[in-house]
Amino acid sequence: MSTPAETPNPGDRPTPWGLLASIVVALVIVVGAVVVAMTMGGGDDPVASADGTTDTVANALTGTKDLVGKPAPTSAYELFDGGTASLADYAGRPVVVNFFSSTCAPCLQEMPEFEAVKQAHGDDVAFIGMNVADSVQNGMGVVDATAITWDLGRDPQGDLLAEVGGVGMPTTMVIGADGTVTFVHSGRLSGTDLEAAIAEALGTDPKPVAPTTTAGPAA
Repeated sequence: MSTPAETPNPGDRPTPWGLLASIVVALVIVVGAVVVAMTMGGGDDPVASADGTTDTVANALTGTKDLVGKPAPTSAYELFDGGTASLADYAGRPVVVNFFSSTCAPCLQEMPEFEAVKQAHGDDVAFIGMNVADSVQNGMGVVDATAITWDLGRDPQGDLLAEVGGVGMPTTMVIGADGTVTFVHSGRLSGTDLEAAIAEALGTDPKPVAPTTTAGPAA
């Protein structure tokens, strides 16, 4: 007479250690990604990529810091009238270069504030609006919507943006009168933030910045 096989107790079954280990590793990866994101970002300001899409990226996200303290790029860039120019043409006075796009909402929000800073400095500080990955028509739409009075340039492929280490738009660079980069930032800036960066380049106290009205979407 055969003896029935003993049914194993569920509590005695071996633990699937492989599966458990996989779950633990997955949790570690997720937690690590969250920590990295929180470490890199101190805010919620959006940054538009060079192809015009917009992602929520931390305001503190900056371009390559190693460009600060080095000579500014001197590569030629296009003008809206079809000519060319170079940042080297502005040697002898500080320059603010603001990379923008018609699809970048934060760009339109900060540009009127930057215009107020420009007016406070007059001709002592040059301002260049560098339009990235836009048609001439769309780029000029932003200029009209924000009423900026800056010099303008075009960076159709985003080459200059990449050269300065920008990770998206808006990206702002400040260059000292000697041609040395003193500040690079990707993400929206307030007029007060920009004025502080300019004052550092000039070695002076920041000027008061007049309040402005945020521009609406470009037509």
